[in-house]
Amino acid sequence: MPINRTRIKTVRIPGIYKIVNKINHKFYIGSTCSLNHRKISHFCELRKNNHANSYLQNAFNKYKENNFEFILIETFKFPDNYDRKCLNEYLESREQYYIDTLNPQYNIQREVNGMPVVNITDKHSSIVNAKAILKCDYDGNIIEKCDSITKSKRIGWKEHTVRRSINGNYTLNDAYIYIYEKEYNSNNFISHKNKILDNKESFINKRNSDFLLSSKNLEKYKLNNPNWYKIRFGKHIAKLDRNNIIVKQWNNIVFREIELEEHIPFGTISNCVRRNVYYKNEYTYKYI
Repeated sequence: MPINRTRIKTVRIPGIYKIVNKINHKFYIGSTCSLNHRKISHFCELRKNNHANSYLQNAFNKYKENNFEFILIETFKFPDNYDRKCLNEYLESREQYYIDTLNPQYNIQREVNGMPVVNITDKHSSIVNAKAILKCDYDGNIIEKCDSITKSKRIGWKEHTVRRSINGNYTLNDAYIYIYEKEYNSNNFISHKNKILDNKESFINKRNSDFLLSSKNLEKYKLNNPNWYKIRFGKHIAKLDRNNIIVKQWNNIVFREIELEEHIPFGTISNCVRRNVYYKNEYTYKYI
């Protein structure tokens, strides 16, 4: 019987999907013009340990493939002569809606290409932006507004500073506080402001430490502090036996010094600390 080599045309079904971890029920949300192709693409990259999303890749490596499933959230039908650009904008708007509504744990980016949510019925007239940002002074007065973080560069804002401020981190020489518009009220602003001010002292201390050990001042610092590398890189490490009893302990030490003292290769000590293995099946080394 002759083999039929006629290729069957694959029907491209656009839609919104999620990849669900069946163990802890965390999931990833995405959109595509072809659900079947996207499913194959995702799992192929995950099997090769080459997926762009590190959260999803790490979970896949930990829980294995059989604990993940590809689930359709919403599918669409479009005429044969549809506008591809219009379809992509529509899919992105629906994906953004589900990200905001379902709060997926494996999505690294909370914005879909910085796009606002587009109304299905009239994509040109009705736009609802859930990611608008307010630029405020420390008294809570609104100075300026921007549609999203990714668009902040266009109006002269520093994207790095905006992201740090939204996450509650202090930025030197910046006299403003950035907060999402939907979160802006008197109570939220005060708590957000206090969080930034709490981080101010630790930020300045770290900055001074980094400056002290910068290339410009390092040589001078080395002369005055023979154990400078311990201050920068030192760790508290303990040597334990099979019963987890501490045999020896070092404070503020680096692996190279333990190597000279214990006559054990540097790589072996590092392997014990990071992988929890035993040297000659007798001792191990751990951070304390």
